[in-house]
Amino acid sequence: MAAPQSGIHTAPRMGDGALRGRTPKQGPACPGALDAWQTLAAVLGLAAMAVYRVSGAVVDPDLWHEMALFRAALALGWLPLRDLFAYTPTVFPSVHHEWAAGAIGYAVARGLGGAGLVALRYALLFGLLAICWQVNRARQVRFAVVAPTAMLALLLVDAGFSTVRAQMYSFVLLAALLYLLELDRRGHRTWIALWLALYVVWLNLHGGFLVGVGLYFLHWLETWLRGEPHRHLLFAGIAMLPLMLVTPYHVHYPAYLFHALTTNRSHVPEWGSLGSAGGAGAIGAYAASLLVLAYCVRSGGRRLRGLALVLATAAYALTAQRMLPLYGIVWLCYVPSYLAPTPLGAHLARAWARRPLQLAFWVASILVFSAAAWPAQPWRARVPGERDPRLATQHMIYPVGAVNYLAQHGFAGNVLVGFDWGSYLSWKLYPKVKVSMDSRFEVAYPPEVEAEQYAFFSGEPGWQRLLDAEPYRATDLILAPRFLASRIHEKLADLPGWQRVYRDKSFELFARDRSALPHVDRPDASDEGSFP
Repeated sequence: MAAPQSGIHTAPRMGDGALRGRTPKQGPACPGALDAWQTLAAVLGLAAMAVYRVSGAVVDPDLWHEMALFRAALALGWLPLRDLFAYTPTVFPSVHHEWAAGAIGYAVARGLGGAGLVALRYALLFGLLAICWQVNRARQVRFAVVAPTAMLALLLVDAGFSTVRAQMYSFVLLAALLYLLELDRRGHRTWIALWLALYVVWLNLHGGFLVGVGLYFLHWLETWLRGEPHRHLLFAGIAMLPLMLVTPYHVHYPAYLFHALTTNRSHVPEWGSLGSAGGAGAIGAYAASLLVLAYCVRSGGRRLRGLALVLATAAYALTAQRMLPLYGIVWLCYVPSYLAPTPLGAHLARAWARRPLQLAFWVASILVFSAAAWPAQPWRARVPGERDPRLATQHMIYPVGAVNYLAQHGFAGNVLVGFDWGSYLSWKLYPKVKVSMDSRFEVAYPPEVEAEQYAFFSGEPGWQRLLDAEPYRATDLILAPRFLASRIHEKLADLPGWQRVYRDKSFELFARDRSALPHVDRPDASDEGSFP
């Protein structure tokens, strides 16, 4: 079947006989009811797979500092430009581009607790999938094609939902943008006002709005090059530029964005290239998605609308694995429509018509993925105190026991702490405790502060000299993970002038010799934290 000029599948929604140009055979007595049950089973099967792929709802480090900032802002009456949480040098102004995500997180935490956070997480996850389905409906793609391609797309997107983080808002709003652009292709213009409102919301939630801006202008360029009406897109895009100032940080926000885009993040694994830092599953899913895309391009060529957006996000995902979910969203919104008019798309439609086999497959998917997800307790907001192989983010461990120890003994002072755990201390112990570093990264800290502390916890040559330099002479405690390859906790145990005051299965605390903190040794114990 020849592909239409729009690159959108417009075949009639009939059985496989229609696809072969023949009159379809008579089906069961109630084909509509069976098809409805089959569709419901497929939807539930995809939902079960999605829940399994994201495993447990582990709270992301960023959420702690986002909530801590909003809590402090409520006390002050405004969002501060000067950092409140660190005793090390910080940047000024400190622009928290995720401040609104912190406001939502704080409201949910205070009002509904962990259950509310998990509900928000799944609302964003399933809301994303629902919007992607709406994009495919607008492009007239049958569910028979969308369902199997969604299984591959979930492998690309799942890493972004493994923790509860502001990035998830970018996923949903990106899909919403693609849906609005689909309305534009059909001649509607009322979407522009809605988009500008969503754009202002997005830029206050997460810096990922820049990806949306880039894809928006790429869509405008494609529309212009096709000789189609495009001036309304250009004017709306121009209107987006001054709206970037509609944040509590006003003129400071664009300057921060430029600084953030040029910051070296080589020490943060998720910002590494897909080939060097990505897992085998992510790389395999990415390769499979490119194979499907290449097959579609060979069949459809230049008639595939939105192809530039897919290729751009595919290239971006290759350079930074953090961008892989964004590519997965664009891929799911566009590639099924490329695939539908191909022979492979026709095969998927014929396979969908085999209702008993399809129904059995999707019911089995519901059972298998639900059983696989159950041990990770996906209904709970998790704050694990040790590695848990049941969780997709088993590397994310919190110093729950150490923080409880400090709170119990009323500690007040400065703690030298690694990138992943400073925010947790700030949420639990501020204002009594200030930290040396946290996951805000370029939002709050100069590059040299991150680099010198990375060298310290990595145990690089001369690591101990950090404690004799300003401002680290003001350090009262060192929180040392026991699971780092550097074995920094063993090196600290032999460092003159410091003593271990606390130990559990995952973390140790070292205080200066003059400290009055009592010694607590729990080498085989670990604690599960609570949210908030």
